[in-house]
This record gives sequence, C-alpha cells and structure tokens, in this order.
Amino acid sequence: MSVDVMAFVAGALMNKGALVERDEASVSAILPPPLARALGLPDYVHLRPGVAGTGAIACGMGSPLLERLVTEARALVPVAWTRLEWEAPRASQAASLAARFVVRNGVVDLGELTLATAEYVVATFAYVAEADDRHEGTVTVAVRADGRSVPHPTFVQLVSPHSVALRPSLERFDASVAAASLVQLSERAVRAAIAPFVESVGRRLTRDHTRTAAYFDQLLAEARAPRRRPEPGALEAKLAHLAAERRAKLADLLPRFTVRVSVEPAVLVGVSVPVARAALRVRRRKAERILLAMLPPAAQALDAVVCEGCSVPTTKPAVCDDVLHVLCETCVPTAQGRPHCLACARARRGT
Repeated sequence: MSVDVMAFVAGALMNKGALVERDEASVSAILPPPLARALGLPDYVHLRPGVAGTGAIACGMGSPLLERLVTEARALVPVAWTRLEWEAPRASQAASLAARFVVRNGVVDLGELTLATAEYVVATFAYVAEADDRHEGTVTVAVRADGRSVPHPTFVQLVSPHSVALRPSLERFDASVAAASLVQLSERAVRAAIAPFVESVGRRLTRDHTRTAAYFDQLLAEARAPRRRPEPGALEAKLAHLAAERRAKLADLLPRFTVRVSVEPAVLVGVSVPVARAALRVRRRKAERILLAMLPPAAQALDAVVCEGCSVPTTKPAVCDDVLHVLCETCVPTAQGRPHCLACARARRGT
C-alpha cells in the first residue's frame, strides 16, 4: 500500500492550526508561532518530500519533521463512527449458510430469518517486532459490538479504514464489551503476522550458534594438541579460559535474538451495517437456547461465534449441558461425554 507522505504532513499541520497550501510536489504552510517554536520551524515553511532545496525543508521518509509528526499522531488513537448503507445479504444466502451451521454435541434447527442492523467494532493495531532486525506493520480485526461473534475476513477487509472511505455518523453504540475480544484477536493476528519474522530470527540464531560453537570447538581442539610442551598448568588454564569464553559468547546470542513485540491501537471504528440474521435453536438433552447468527455484506460465511469459555472465535462450537454456553474446540476437544464449562465455573465462583 503506497503512502502519500505529503498528504499526511499537510493534514497533520492543518490539524495543528496551520494554513496549508499544497501542490503536486510540495506543501507550503503558515504556522502559528507556538507551533513553529514547538516544531523548530520558521513561521512560513516550504516542504518537499526529497532532499531539501533552496528555501525548502525536507519532510520525506526518515526526516526529523516527519518522524516528529508521526510520533505525535500515533500517540492518539482516532475513533470514528459510521453507518454503511450497503445492500443487505440475500435471505436465501443466509438460509443456505445457516443450514450448514453445526453444533458438535447438539441439534440445530433453523428458525426465523430477518433483515436487521448490526454493529461491529473494527480496530487496526500497529505492531513492532525487534530482535537482531526490525519488522513492523499493522493488523485489522473486527468483532460484533456485543462481543458474541467475529465476522468473516472478507467483510473485515472491506470495512478496514484502509479500504473504505468512512463517512462519520452521529449514531453511537456501546463498544466497551468488545474491547477484550479485540485485544485477544489482535494478539492472534500479530502472532500470525510476525511468524515468518520469528522463524527467520530462529534460523539466524541457529546459524550463529553453530558457527560460534564450531569456532571455539576448533580452538579447544588445537589447544589440546599443542606443538610444544606447555608449562605446567598452562594448558588447563588456557582450556578453562576458552571454555568460559565459549559459554559467554553463546549466552550473548540469546538476548540478541530474543524477539520483543510491542502492539498499540492505531484506529478504532464503530460500523453499523445491514445484516441477514438467522435465529438458530440449539438443543442438547432437555435444554435449548437461541443463537442469533449474523451474515454481514460481502461475507462468505456466517460470523464465527465467540467461545464463552475463553473468548476465542469458533466455527465448530459445542455447548455445555447446563446453560448451553458456546464452547470452542480447545475448551471442548471432543464432543463425547459431559463437557467441562469454564463459563459455568466462573459463574459459580462469581467472577
């Protein structure tokens, strides 16, 4: 994805109260005196993305001005609310997908199909992974505002702030319940995103460990077979010194190749969209409950329901015997017998 650096700089200065004029290759701005002093700039500036020329200040990638503006922008998390007037999914499509919804240890009956509005919280997180190298990027995740389901990736991609022009809406809804799910989803997404980086760091650790160990093993082998007879105790001292240095060099590798990851929210958007909603009657033994399955626009599958035991989304749920809590494959690996329910356990403890 290409980034328009000059558009970002122009917007950032405008948000700080500057008068900005932009052409295709540069930005001119009149800065309020307090802003000029804070940025260390004159009251009038002419900015270019490349190397600074006569009367121009560089603000391209890596420039102090851009780094300052980016740091200040990332200190704040933009929050927006929007309502997307998209066409709702067809009821027939929702019915077809709902008919294939399976609870591993229960019976599912398709009930009423309706068109409704659902609220989702879409969040973009920025991450930085560092070891002997550095890797950074963003991940976007989404969850229904009530925290009960996670939409299909095709829908998340469409409503990502990077993909759609969002029109602000005056409508608001409570998104606080979704916070815990967003954090957990972001952790899983970041872990997947940095997996190739972690693997490459592991390969370099193995390579350097092998080379360092082989180097000192050769020195130790040569020391054990000296060409001249050593002084008494000298050989033992030399071998002990080499062995200690070998241990120290190998120990130094681990901190260097330990991957450190930081994650922070970058953008948070509350989105209201039309959905097809299917009422699913779930039965197990003598108990039953209604699950509301959502199909948002452009999604290729129903929302994945969120496990009420560990908050992980699942498309192959099971249910407990007492309350029919939805449980994932990790909480209930096998559908046989009476499943242990973490949600029921928490309720008994009052937590």
